[in-house]
Amino acid sequence: MKSLLPFIEEHRGQFGGISYYEPYDYDSDDIFEAIRSRNRFKNVTDIIEKINRIGSYEFSHGFSNRYFIHAQNANDARVAMLALYYTISEKTFDTIGNYIVERTAHTVMGMNGPCFGMDDEPEEDYKEKEDLLDKNNPSFTFYHPMFFSEFDDDQKICFMLSVTKDTDAGFNEDFADTSLRNMKQMALKQNMIYIDIEKDSKEDLMEFFCSIITNAGFTTAEISDNMEAVFKGQNSPDEYTLKRFAGYILSKHMLENPDDEALHISDIEEALSILENKTEAPAYKEPKLVGLESEREKIKGIIDMLMLEKKRANLGFAPISSGCNIVFAGPPGTAKTTLARHFAKSLADAGIILDKNNFMECKKSDLVGKYVGWTASMIDDMFKKMAENGGGVIFFDEIYTLSDSQTDFDKEAITCITQNMENYREKVYCIFAGYGDKMDEFLSSNPGLRSRIQFNVKFGDYDTATLKSIFLSIAGNSDFTVTEACEDVINRYFTTLKSLRGNQFGNGREARNLFTNTIQKLAARISGIENIKSTDLTTITKEDILAAADDILSSELGQDTKKTRAIGFIA
Repeated sequence: MKSLLPFIEEHRGQFGGISYYEPYDYDSDDIFEAIRSRNRFKNVTDIIEKINRIGSYEFSHGFSNRYFIHAQNANDARVAMLALYYTISEKTFDTIGNYIVERTAHTVMGMNGPCFGMDDEPEEDYKEKEDLLDKNNPSFTFYHPMFFSEFDDDQKICFMLSVTKDTDAGFNEDFADTSLRNMKQMALKQNMIYIDIEKDSKEDLMEFFCSIITNAGFTTAEISDNMEAVFKGQNSPDEYTLKRFAGYILSKHMLENPDDEALHISDIEEALSILENKTEAPAYKEPKLVGLESEREKIKGIIDMLMLEKKRANLGFAPISSGCNIVFAGPPGTAKTTLARHFAKSLADAGIILDKNNFMECKKSDLVGKYVGWTASMIDDMFKKMAENGGGVIFFDEIYTLSDSQTDFDKEAITCITQNMENYREKVYCIFAGYGDKMDEFLSSNPGLRSRIQFNVKFGDYDTATLKSIFLSIAGNSDFTVTEACEDVINRYFTTLKSLRGNQFGNGREARNLFTNTIQKLAARISGIENIKSTDLTTITKEDILAAADDILSSELGQDTKKTRAIGFIA
């Protein structure tokens, strides 16, 4: 079995969100050999065999030129597409193009900027590129999220690719399955040929894994008899992940047992966690919220209210709420985004929204389109998708920037947000975040906006004790130990930095910055240790923090190290 499928580059060139590459850069024999050696490509090879049995004239004049390919990953989808591309080229005796052009669904719908051209490129230049690509090859591919426009009738061949593992991070598997069913229905209406690329069986993967080991010059007698037991109960990876896994095992084995040519089952068992981490997203680690007592209490009260309304609705009582939209007003670095995510998780735990990951963070650049009409479409689609996905939270960060300039596009964005807050008030919960005075200006920018905000949560600057707790929390979450002698140094550092920066102080971000600088100093301190111990890697000392504080404050004071030393951060 060949060690790995050919990797298909995502693009050879790109402009305006459109990627394109030349299919004949890839060896067709390698492509066909790869798909014929994999059981998961059976549906692809079946279609190719059927196409080859059809006469050239009948194929050119009567066969569909539209193909829907569903795969587990982008590379499989591209490999299948190229195999079909080569087959059709030979069948029609016609050059169907010099490029394969890929457009994401976002690009087609205008959600991520212009469909053609970059902002700094004259329109006539990228229009020329567009014409060139369409003339040379009208073969388009589309990825999740699954929205696509009508295909042009004059296109010679069109591919649409759906990739299960490449769904947007904010959407869960149920939503992906529902979307895939919808896509199949839409593909059927457009007379597309549907081709599914399945997952490899565990038997295929075990054979593939052993072939990698054998090709590297190692014997597999022990692992061949035990592989099924090792992989039992594990989520099946794809072969690309499995090759990385095998590479890790072989490298570790050669470093620890350079004279042993046999791979042992213990080598695999020790590294099995690597395989699990590659095939599944790491578990979400809930951040510890330090401080924010009054803010969290207010959020809890809002959740309690929504749960009350849900219980009343289940019993048939009339609704009591007209929506739930919130302003988070306060200085930077006060965990507004973290609390917003906590709000989404609490909604999911209460069964008010489908999933805690139904959380979208956006700024002005995500809302305002470049051309007339794009802004409304982008915002309408954002709210609609969130509602269809079982409800969720949209977090508008620094949203006051829309009211600062007040261009026609900015006004359109505010109007659309206001209208969608009303249209989806039972499914979508909006949080608007920013400085207190700026947020007041934003709420006054549209007559209907302020009345649709039900709650206002005010965030204050963190005191020194809270900042120290945040620093210690960050260190603890990263498996570091901070000695007691450090605490006084941390307190003095934050007191000094707050006095220097005034209203430019970053609150919780300053704790993160101090931690990052401290780890750098720790790394420099232990770099010369020969027999390093685990405690050396995990213990933060007073000297580490003193050195980090001195660096930061020296920069703050314009490299005036004498003045810094006077503050007391050099021992």
